[in-house]
Amino acid sequence: QFKLARLYETATPIVADLGLAAQWMERAALKGHIKAQYYYATMLEQGRGVSRNIKSAILWYQRASRNGEDADAQYALGRLYAAGIGVGNDVIQSSDWYQRAALGGNPAAQYMVGRMHETGWGVRADPIKAYMWYLLANKHRERAISIDPKNDPQEALRQLDSILNNSQRSAAVKMAARWPDIPR
Repeated sequence: QFKLARLYETATPIVADLGLAAQWMERAALKGHIKAQYYYATMLEQGRGVSRNIKSAILWYQRASRNGEDADAQYALGRLYAAGIGVGNDVIQSSDWYQRAALGGNPAAQYMVGRMHETGWGVRADPIKAYMWYLLANKHRERAISIDPKNDPQEALRQLDSILNNSQRSAAVKMAARWPDIPR
């Protein structure tokens, strides 16, 4: 069901049918397919193939996040809590979801956790940890930028380079090197 839904969703415009994609995605999601839960949530959030329904999207993101630890769904929840879309603006919830997604290997979330540590948003400011998270996000820079083009880990690293000394950069590089590479 999930594969059929993705075919309907990603086919050429002549044969694509977002309505059918949403129907099949919902069926797969209801059966517990974690990625289907995430994709169905994005369809609900964006109103693609279904009527836009942020509240339902949040519930599906939560389901995918908690049941299957889907890092993309966790990132989406962090983004929604940060912006206050469909939920109250909540720094603690946003920070928690971003951190879960970063630990799960989502490079956009790794960038956001780096930004949090750089600015002290939701956590204690720590430029060394920020640099480490930016290094991790930069391993999959293309994906991080495809999720949010304005969050470029390479540019963030350049900016922090002017602030950190060699010892601090070295500490961050060592911390990042111990981190398992989890491409998503």
